[in-house]
Amino acid sequence: LAALALLVATPAFAAGPFGSDWSDAAKSRARLIADAGGAGFEIALAPGAITYWRNPGEAGVPPTFDFSGSQNLAHAEVDFPAPERIPEPDGSVAFGYRSGTVLPIRATPADPSKPMKLAAKVDYAVCEKICLPARAKVALELGGAGFSPYSATLAEARARVPQKVAPDALGAALSGGGVTLDGAVTGGLVEAVGAGSTVSLRSSGAVVGANLFAVGGGALTVDGSATLDGVAAPVTLS
Repeated sequence: LAALALLVATPAFAAGPFGSDWSDAAKSRARLIADAGGAGFEIALAPGAITYWRNPGEAGVPPTFDFSGSQNLAHAEVDFPAPERIPEPDGSVAFGYRSGTVLPIRATPADPSKPMKLAAKVDYAVCEKICLPARAKVALELGGAGFSPYSATLAEARARVPQKVAPDALGAALSGGGVTLDGAVTGGLVEAVGAGSTVSLRSSGAVVGANLFAVGGGALTVDGSATLDGVAAPVTLS
């Protein structure tokens, strides 16, 4: 309760034209923020708590979004900044965020000449010693005039979203439904997407400044003494 009270008592900004009210949940709170480029779903976490990426790893639950209560919304796409590898107490590895995160939202109006209200029901998990379900109900009218105090926060979050690149740009080759990296990769988040996909590193020290994730039931194998030392300049193989 003390941790949650601390979260509620010290928001970065009060609700205004570019930020919704906070929605409080277990060991967390969440809200919508916006700027001229779009919106974002911000999660603030109690000290020691984590929440999960769209692929949570060996444990955890990814967030899910329901925008059905929105007005004048044709489509909304949620982006996920590159996560951390987080060791769990049981020895498993989670993919997620410590302290909190901002998930950028690309919202397209049905009629660009009319105001758009983004309303979201979001279910996500918050874990510390145990995992707890959390739900946020937030809404914000987009397209307000003036300068948003969240512009820098949203720009940073968007910059950390993995971008698709051609495999050969990373010295990678697609074969047998998987991905093989032969040669150096400096920086990057590399995903093997799809059941049965694999990422295989064949060069000693091949990956520097990168995190590797197998998605959708894929496997990750590392041959040699490749160095994995954090996330930088995230990319996704197309």
